[in-house]
Formats: sequence, C-alpha cells, structure tokens
Amino acid sequence: MIGEKLANRISGEGLLLVKSSESRTQLANKKKALEKMLILVNQSILKQKKRLASKPTRAMIEKRIESKKRQGEKKMRRKKDW
Repeated sequence: MIGEKLANRISGEGLLLVKSSESRTQLANKKKALEKMLILVNQSILKQKKRLASKPTRAMIEKRIESKKRQGEKKMRRKKDW
C-alpha cells in the first residue's frame, strides 16, 4: 500500500528518497528530511474517505425543469401545422 502511493518517490533500489535544503546546516536538513519522510509514510497509510455524492437542491431541480419546459415551448412554436 505504501509502495503504491509513494511509487514516484521510491528509487529502483527500493529506497524512499526525500530531500531537504531549507536550512544551512546539514544536521537541520537531515531532521527536516526525516520529518518529511514520516509525514509521507503516515499519509500513505491513511485511507481517504469516499466522496458522498450530493443531492441537487429543490431550487436547482425546479430551475432545470423550467428551462426544459421553455426549450420545449420554443420548439413547439417552430412547428408548423400542415
């Protein structure tokens, strides 16, 4: 599961690559890189919640039906009696 989510960060040898150059000191950059790695692994373990589809509002449904009625009336006016 971790390998799938972090596939673009894992090298050919199977190492998780994380780089940090925020600080001027090597020690601080190593700490930052370790923190980033922990965050990445923790995020890859968590499952994302499925999105619940929202229901259209009553006003939107009425608006859609009204526009369909108008479109139908427009087409009926174009029609000629033969």
